Amino acid sequence: MEEILPSLIIILCVIIVPTIAIIYLISKHKHEQFLMADPKLNKLVDKFHTFFIKDKIWQYPLEKLNNKNIMQKITFCRGEKSYTLNKEVVYICLKDDYGEYYDENMLIYVIAHEIAHVLCPEVGHTDLFFEINEILLNELEKESIYNSSLPVIRSYCENGDPEL
Repeated sequence: MEEILPSLIIILCVIIVPTIAIIYLISKHKHEQFLMADPKLNKLVDKFHTFFIKDKIWQYPLEKLNNKNIMQKITFCRGEKSYTLNKEVVYICLKDDYGEYYDENMLIYVIAHEIAHVLCPEVGHTDLFFEINEILLNELEKESIYNSSLPVIRSYCENGDPEL
C-alpha cells in the first residue's frame, strides 16, 4: 500500500490536476466569448470604432489618440456592472432590471465614460478624467452619436445586469 500512494500522488499531479486546469480555462474562454458576443454591444463598439478612425488631430488631453486606433487596444465585454480593468478590458452593463437593453444614448454615455478611464493616465474620477470624459462626449455630440439633452439614468445598473 505504501508503494501505491506515491504513484497515486504522481498520477494526480501529472494527469488529473492539469486536466482540471484545462477544463477550467476552456470554460472561462467560452464564457468570455459569450460576454463579447452581444449584438447590441458590438453595434455600439462599431460606432466608436468609426468615430475614432476619422482623420482628426486631437488636442490635449486626448493627443494620445493621434495616429492610434484606441478601439483595437480595448476588449469590450458585457458585464454585470460597467467598469474598466487595467485600462484594457471594458465591461458594460447593457440591461436594466427588467432584462431590457438600456437606451442607446445612455449606453453611449457609459462607453464614453469607460473609454475616458482608458485614456486617462490617472486612476479614478480625477479632474483630468472628467475633462477627458467631457471632451469625448462633446465630440460624440458633434458627430450626432450622443445627445446631451437626453437625461442620464441616475439609477443605471444599480442592481447589475439581471441576466449575468
